[in-house]
Amino acid sequence: MLLSIISTFSSLLPLGTWILGWRKGFPPLAQRLGLYVLLSATVEISNWALIMNGSIKNNLPVLHVYTLIEIGLLLWCFSAIIRGLNFYLIVTLFLGFVALEIWLIQDWQPLEVYNTVVRSLESVLFILLSVIYFAKTIWNMHVEHLTQEPEFWFCTALLLYFSGNLIIFGFSNMMNQSPLIQQVWILHSILNLVLNGLFSIGLWKAQHKTN
Repeated sequence: MLLSIISTFSSLLPLGTWILGWRKGFPPLAQRLGLYVLLSATVEISNWALIMNGSIKNNLPVLHVYTLIEIGLLLWCFSAIIRGLNFYLIVTLFLGFVALEIWLIQDWQPLEVYNTVVRSLESVLFILLSVIYFAKTIWNMHVEHLTQEPEFWFCTALLLYFSGNLIIFGFSNMMNQSPLIQQVWILHSILNLVLNGLFSIGLWKAQHKTN
């Protein structure tokens, strides 16, 4: 319970870093990432408050919508660092996920069920994009101090987060009735902490990079 609460409110760390550095100016990636962090913090904390208050018992319908918005925002972030990921490709990928979500809601995973299929495919997509960034960076060798680059922390965060989530979403249905399910969601909370921690470092690096 405590870990889950800490994980939920950890989104305030990158959000605070983004707000503090906003007036100093950010490169495009950090500006877009800040919007994603703002969305994440708003949804996570609002859901937690509503559940604790007893106002809602099932927040899974919100997750279906949130997942699609998350995909759109993260694709927009990646377009700032990967050439070739242009507006038309982003729209095509996004609409593909929207169509898949609508089809699954009707035939397989309604709003009251965890959207494991879309979440798993989302994980695969952002793992691939992160790997593409690292492959291009290593191949070109144009960065002297990689850990000083905001893009490094952004892609590392997503690579770790979605790699872990791919395992969780891939096996969650099989372990739904298993005693291990609690440990699985503990892992999810830890991954969320790692994601927000690395995003905070990336936003901090972006702030100092512009000075």
